[in-house]
Amino acid sequence: MNWKKFPLPLTMLSFALSLELAIVPVLPARSQLPSATASVTFNPPGDGLPEETIGGASRSPNGKVCPEDAAALDRGVMPLIPATNHGQTIASHPTIYLYMPKTSASQVLLSLGDKEGNNIYQEFLPAIATGSIVGFQLPADAPALETGKTYKWSMAIVCGGSLRADSPIVSGWIKRVEGDATTIGQLDRDPSLEGAALYGAKGLWYETIGTLVELRRQQPEDATITENWKNLLTSVGLDAIASQPVSQ
Repeated sequence: MNWKKFPLPLTMLSFALSLELAIVPVLPARSQLPSATASVTFNPPGDGLPEETIGGASRSPNGKVCPEDAAALDRGVMPLIPATNHGQTIASHPTIYLYMPKTSASQVLLSLGDKEGNNIYQEFLPAIATGSIVGFQLPADAPALETGKTYKWSMAIVCGGSLRADSPIVSGWIKRVEGDATTIGQLDRDPSLEGAALYGAKGLWYETIGTLVELRRQQPEDATITENWKNLLTSVGLDAIASQPVSQ
């Protein structure tokens, strides 16, 4: 049978069109669609800071170097921390990030103390002398940071195989705070710009910078990640090292 000889009645055609329109999925309005990328900014905490943090004495513009390396370097070790030298974390064993020059030193001494000046932990760690951003995590056998307490960390560069009076030392303050369900849940997810933006909005410096470091390691050519990285560091006075690479 040739169906072309029997055109569809007008009433049936109208019904078919109505049915087809009825099953077309409704798309959300453009304003409801999630943004493709997140902009990472840092909202510094407003609670009282230790008096010693004011002035940022541990962050000289060009960093600090071992005397035997000075002639060969244009930049020394610098901590990745805001100008107040203070940052918050929700981690029990956070990672501290530094710019490490191509130093001849093979070790650094990580020290942790309380606000009263009591030493809590010390350990020698290998120095990664690559002229890049590196991280030093508080080891698992170190005492866990207590929620609500502020600590001072120090990193001494072991020049010439031993600590000396002229060994470069950088330091900063860190406070462990209580995380909410959103920020704690983010810790179990893959690093993302959205996660870094969340941490930054909550004032969690160590998680914000750590997430961006991991993203730069994974996607070093991503222009959006690089732009967010540079903007964040510039916003806290770290523009001098904003273009430095991240250690792999």
